[in-house]
Amino acid sequence: MPAGDELTDEDLQAFGARLTDALESGDVEHWLSYFALDDEQTERQRQWFTAVQAVPMEVREMHPTLWLGPDGAEVGADGEWSSEERVRFGFRHQVSGADPVPSVELYDVGLERSEDDGGLRINDLAGDPDQGDYPQLWDVGPVEVLESDHLVVLTDPEQRELVRELLPSLDLAAAETLSEVPVDGVDRMVVTLTSAERVATLFGEGEVNELAGFAMPVTGIREVGQYDGLADLDPTDDLTVRLVLDLEYTADELDNYGEDVAGGSPLLRHEGMHLAMLLRHLEANPPKWVSEGFAGWFEVAAADEPAEDLEWWYGVLLKGAGLPTELPPSLWLAFEGEGPMDIDRNYAASAMVFRYVEETYGYETTVALGDRLHQIALWDDWDGAIDDALHEQLGTGSAEFVDGWTAWVADRYPDVGSGD
Repeated sequence: MPAGDELTDEDLQAFGARLTDALESGDVEHWLSYFALDDEQTERQRQWFTAVQAVPMEVREMHPTLWLGPDGAEVGADGEWSSEERVRFGFRHQVSGADPVPSVELYDVGLERSEDDGGLRINDLAGDPDQGDYPQLWDVGPVEVLESDHLVVLTDPEQRELVRELLPSLDLAAAETLSEVPVDGVDRMVVTLTSAERVATLFGEGEVNELAGFAMPVTGIREVGQYDGLADLDPTDDLTVRLVLDLEYTADELDNYGEDVAGGSPLLRHEGMHLAMLLRHLEANPPKWVSEGFAGWFEVAAADEPAEDLEWWYGVLLKGAGLPTELPPSLWLAFEGEGPMDIDRNYAASAMVFRYVEETYGYETTVALGDRLHQIALWDDWDGAIDDALHEQLGTGSAEFVDGWTAWVADRYPDVGSGD
């Protein structure tokens, strides 16, 4: 847009309403009429629009929320517009049956006026990984969408048939998770199944093949307010959660255990439990051994072979460290340890804590304890909160619980010494 051209908050609000109308129309040509991009970028917008139309959504809206200066800092409207300035728009959307509230993905756009009709056109667009839930799979390429009773799956078009084969096992895992730990307003999970490279891209950090999957908590925006003439999309206490899984890992796991493995996909059971706990306890921040241990236990709780593999692997890891004398670490830095063997051992040990609870107190008590421990908040006295939860659910205190756990491990692995 030429320097000095006037642009007001009202102009942006009206443009946002037109973009929303285009999203609601389902007409990709209507959507593209508001863009002035090169052929490659236009095709990306076509793919993006097609994907967000294919995903079942109750809400699809675009809202201008901030004026941005050349350095990306927030500025106010002064009536004049520079080609170096940007406007931040929020794509507010809610996946049907999966998102308890709408979430927002943020994009910074450049604008110009059309020589034909004087209307606004987007001539540049970029997402910000540090803002909102960007990127989603629809931001990095074309998307195929498959649905089942308990899942909305996003994948790469060339993987459609493979994902279709895996879908029954994935759906069963989601169904069992949401049945065991229900979440109000959530009947389905949104799951992205893609390559290891794209998993790393969506996660935003780390190496390729570092993650088999992750749960992505996203700040919810229940209502759109107004602030200084534009949409107020400030975060609320609400969340939505999306899952991202490595497709090759998921397929290999089900090839190993069988697509009819009891309880469905172990990986989806693990990440699905993270999703459920995040949504059930919005303000909680439990110890690391609790969050990973409960999910790791539920991952293998329904089928013998995955559980046997966990116990074998923990035994291998114990040989280098000796028998435990305490619970796994509560803080992430300690949980991560000094290398891959430390973090692998802490993941396995955390799951085995809940295996101990199941064998000693029963399955239903294990679910109740895991859910209760997830109510612990960051500002709580963790030691006291853990002790309270153990007394409530098991009738025992922390010291007795640790004694029971360590004795159980020693009995289970008689060939492992006490370490250095």
